[in-house]
Amino acid sequence: MLKRLTSFTLIFILAFSAMAYSVETVAPDTPKTPEIRMSPYEIVHTGLAREILVVEDFVDDGSIGISAFNFGDSKLKLMISKDGQTYTYDLIPKGVPEFFPLQLGDGIYNLAILENTTGSSYRYVRKMTLEATIKNELNVFLQPMQYNDWTNNQEFMNFIDELTIDAVSNQEIIDVLYNYMINNFGYDYIKAATVKSGYLPEISLLLDEKIGICYDYSAIFSAALRYKGIPSKLVKGYTTYVNSYHAWNEVLTDEGWVIVDLTVDAFFKAHNMTYSFIKDNNAYTTKYEY
Repeated sequence: MLKRLTSFTLIFILAFSAMAYSVETVAPDTPKTPEIRMSPYEIVHTGLAREILVVEDFVDDGSIGISAFNFGDSKLKLMISKDGQTYTYDLIPKGVPEFFPLQLGDGIYNLAILENTTGSSYRYVRKMTLEATIKNELNVFLQPMQYNDWTNNQEFMNFIDELTIDAVSNQEIIDVLYNYMINNFGYDYIKAATVKSGYLPEISLLLDEKIGICYDYSAIFSAALRYKGIPSKLVKGYTTYVNSYHAWNEVLTDEGWVIVDLTVDAFFKAHNMTYSFIKDNNAYTTKYEY
C-alpha cells in the first residue's frame, strides 16, 4: 500500500577556497568542465579472437567503459568493487562499449569480468585494477551509463529538447520532465510480475509504449536530466510505500539533493491522491545508487 509522503529539504553546500599569495591574489580554481560523452563511443575490435577492451577516457569524470566481443552467446558479468562494496552488472558482448559508474569516490577500484559456465557458475575471464581521481563527484551523475544511455537515440534527445524548450532554469526543466512523466507514462503491471534478473531499461519507452516499471521510470528520468546537464542518480532499494524492491531518483535541485519517486507520484495522481515532488528520505532505504 502507498502512504502519503512528507517532504523535506536536504541542503547541499558547494564551497570553493581561494589561494592567497604574498604578492598578488589569485582567483580560485574553477572546477574543470566534465567531459560528458554526448555521442556513441566508437571502438574497433580485431575480430580474430575473444576480446575485452577497456575505455578509460572518462575515468576522472566517473565512468569506465567495457567492450566485449566474440563471446558468442556467453553470459558475462562485470563486478566493480571498492572499499568492501561491490556492484554487479550484466555485460552484453556485442563489441560496443558499455559504460558503468565509478560512484564510490576516489581510490583503487577492482574490476572483474566473469563468464557463465554452467547453471549459476561463473569463471573469471579478466581482472584488473584502476585508480580513479574523480575531479567532481557530481560528474559521475551527469554521464550516460548502461542503464540510461541516450547518446545513440537522437529521437529521444530531440523530444526532450522540444519538451523543455521554454524552460529557462534547471528547476523548470526538472518540473517539465517530472510533470510530463507522471501524466503520460503508465505503470506496466504485467512486466512487473514477469520481469527477470538482468532486465535493462529502454529509454525509447518514453516515446513509444509510454509504459514501464519503476526501473524504467527512474532510468528515463535520469537520462533526460543528465542530457540537459542536471545531476541525477538512479537509486535502488526499498521504501515503506512499495511492497517490493524498488527504483527511484535523487535529483540535484536548487535546494540540494532530493528524493523524487515518479512511480509513486504517477500512481497517486492516477488515483486522485495527494502527492509531493520531494519525498521524505526516512521512507527510503538505499541499497545501490548509480
